[in-house]
Amino acid sequence: MVQLHRWKPALAAAGLIKPLDPNAKGRRWEKSRNMMMHALRHLYASMMINGGVDVYPLADRLGHADPAFTLRKYVHRIVGAGSKIRVAVRSA
Repeated sequence: MVQLHRWKPALAAAGLIKPLDPNAKGRRWEKSRNMMMHALRHLYASMMINGGVDVYPLADRLGHADPAFTLRKYVHRIVGAGSKIRVAVRSA
């Protein structure tokens, strides 16, 4: 689990997000989902699929009960998928 009490101050120190009023109730930091571990998770999954990692262990590692969900979520990010298909067909 991401430790927001460490991650958010680090993002603010790097100038990526702005701290909000520290005395206010609720949200203390600017929204940053696209700069958080969620974005790194997407990058990781996309890189693994692009690298040819089997979807079953990848889905398990990501905590997805259904590998089809993993493919639906990340398969559109595969770079060079068309050339991989051509190579596979030629070698068959």
